[in-house]
Amino acid sequence: MVFVFYKVISLTLIMKLRDLFLILLVFWAFNSQAQKKFTLKTPDVKTLKKELLDSNYSLNTVLRYFEKNYPSASEKFDIKLDPDFNNAECGFTKKFSPGITYIFYSCGEAQPQKERIILPKVNQMDLKLWIELLYKANATNIKNTWYNKNEYGPTDKEAGCYYTIKQADTESIVSIWCGS
Repeated sequence: MVFVFYKVISLTLIMKLRDLFLILLVFWAFNSQAQKKFTLKTPDVKTLKKELLDSNYSLNTVLRYFEKNYPSASEKFDIKLDPDFNNAECGFTKKFSPGITYIFYSCGEAQPQKERIILPKVNQMDLKLWIELLYKANATNIKNTWYNKNEYGPTDKEAGCYYTIKQADTESIVSIWCGS
């Protein structure tokens, strides 16, 4: 009698553990799908470079890339004006779908140009290739290299554009610093 009672309790416990395991498995599978990484569209280096040259180097290739490839989710906001240059626009933030934030800042005389791009989570290798392609679109003779897995900049570590990647749980952040 005690043996049968013990067997019934053991079977009930095993069934509950099995059900709990199945629920956890379904939750894990759903969560894995929900955290799929964002894939950036491949930059059209040839077109971006041509547009840059046609603009006499006044085109912002990173901003142009986003404008051509992703729907705008906002107008420019948080606009900065430079008092040293007749209050010319020198900084702003703009959002693009899906969940992309682009921040530009180049205020003050002889100050570096800074850009910050907040993206939905992107695979590290894909992000590095994207950075390399955007850099090629800038029509420069300065050679860049990866210093480590997160930093890309001039081989001689002198004047030029430096790119830094920061990976967070749900987003990827690229910071660009150009200057001498």
